[in-house]
Amino acid sequence: MEIIIDKKRLENIALIVSNYVEKKDNTSTNSQIQLIAFDNELTLRASDTEIGIEYKIRNCNVLENGSIFINGKKFIDILKSLNNDNIKIKKLEKSIKITQNKTNFSLPIINKYDFNFIENNYEKNPILISSNELNKGFKMIVPAIDNNGTSFQFSCACIDILKNKIIFVGTDSKKLNLYTIESNNDNEDRIIITKKSILELMKLLNEEVKVYKNKTYFIIENDNFMFYTKLALIDYLPYKDVIPQREPTQLLKLNNESFLNEIKKLSAVSMKTELTFENNKIIFKNNSIDGNDLNETNVVSELEINSNIDETFEINLTNKYMMDFLNLNENENFDFKFFAKTAPVIFESKNFMSIITVNKN
Repeated sequence: MEIIIDKKRLENIALIVSNYVEKKDNTSTNSQIQLIAFDNELTLRASDTEIGIEYKIRNCNVLENGSIFINGKKFIDILKSLNNDNIKIKKLEKSIKITQNKTNFSLPIINKYDFNFIENNYEKNPILISSNELNKGFKMIVPAIDNNGTSFQFSCACIDILKNKIIFVGTDSKKLNLYTIESNNDNEDRIIITKKSILELMKLLNEEVKVYKNKTYFIIENDNFMFYTKLALIDYLPYKDVIPQREPTQLLKLNNESFLNEIKKLSAVSMKTELTFENNKIIFKNNSIDGNDLNETNVVSELEINSNIDETFEINLTNKYMMDFLNLNENENFDFKFFAKTAPVIFESKNFMSIITVNKN
């Protein structure tokens, strides 16, 4: 293998691909980036045990076809150290030589790897969804997916493909976000993938892609790249059972920006807010206010609303959970649904819903 290529062009793609290598064990196959030079095209591949990517760089000056494996971290470090000019990469018998002007890097290589990567002849079933819709669906549910790994299913997202719609679901057991898009599908299916996969996938959705699924993988691809991630083979939370089927005790239409501004005030002093709903107003205050305690930082604020509330009610909610919804809501207003003092509340706006657990104290 021998190739001459613009360093910056290669570095940009190598940085993307390097996110997919195994980071904990530099000696493993999956800590390597594979470079394949063929017919004036350079392909970069990387994969850990969960996700993988193949990215093509076209119109390269390939002097000799071939492929090599190179340590991802060392490769990136070398590219970053070089000037923005052409470089030559040449495979020798036991090493790879990277040359720019009078600078030469030499790295040892292993000629044969059992590389874990799916090939282009995989069986795949298309999913009718655009890049924009897929990205939007993930964006709306990612804040609700668990970061701490307390339970594997709460570290995953569920995509339910139904006959007339696709539902994106994310939860950490304290809150549950659902985002729905209309869609005509011949077959119903379910896709469960990890938050880690989603975060990497979202970086690629600024280009239009085709979306596929088979028994093992969720796949997106276009002319430039192919991304895949293993499906999580778990029973996902029966989220439909969590959605209240009865009518709410109170249903209020609230202004998104005004409500968000009040929660931001409370967030300066507390992680939680006690909300008191009265006729034509909401009172916001931080937890356990004692006006006689001069050592406490307290805040009380009121928001006027247009409501006819028969009976005053109070709830205590976590600020972050509310702000996650309010920051994502693209509409001027949202519906606030209250069922009982200890029951979860619902924030809802058109096709976006967040079910939020009420704090007990």
